[in-house]
Amino acid sequence: MANTRIEKYKIYRESIINGGASNFETPKKSLPESKNLSLNTTSSLPLEQVMGTYQKQNETEVAFLKKRKQKQLLKYSLFGLLGAVVIFLLVFLLIKALN
Repeated sequence: MANTRIEKYKIYRESIINGGASNFETPKKSLPESKNLSLNTTSSLPLEQVMGTYQKQNETEVAFLKKRKQKQLLKYSLFGLLGAVVIFLLVFLLIKALN
């Protein structure tokens, strides 16, 4: 007969308690004392290196945004020109049809 999960863990807990384990906390280990602590070391990067990287990324983003803006401007200009040509042709054909 298959035991349910609850029954299995109940049996497991009872076996632990009956086994004499009274403290269920993990033992805390003390950190080894370092006699040679150096406060001069750091994991941070120098400001010049960070700002240099930031400037390069900023220049790349500016170039990308300029290209994207130029493409949008070109698209809108072409659609506007195409719309103007279509309207001109419709007006021209209307004038021809009425004459």
